[in-house]
Amino acid sequence: MTKERGNPSELFNSVQYGFSQAVSAISARVVSVSGQVAWSADQLLVGGGDLHTKTTKALENLRVALRSVQAETRRRDPS
Repeated sequence: MTKERGNPSELFNSVQYGFSQAVSAISARVVSVSGQVAWSADQLLVGGGDLHTKTTKALENLRVALRSVQAETRRRDPS
């Protein structure tokens, strides 16, 4: 099974800790994503005590990780 690893520069360098931010199994199209938190690429906490800002950053990091293995997220139509 061929794997594609996503380690975008917009997220911190996780390879030094032994894991990638996202991995996609090409033949079966299974994507695994590491736990995303409110960190900048420099491993600095974004948002301090502001839960909304931290949640927004964590979700933005998730989107970046998914995009790095061409697993784009789609916005749902609210209607």
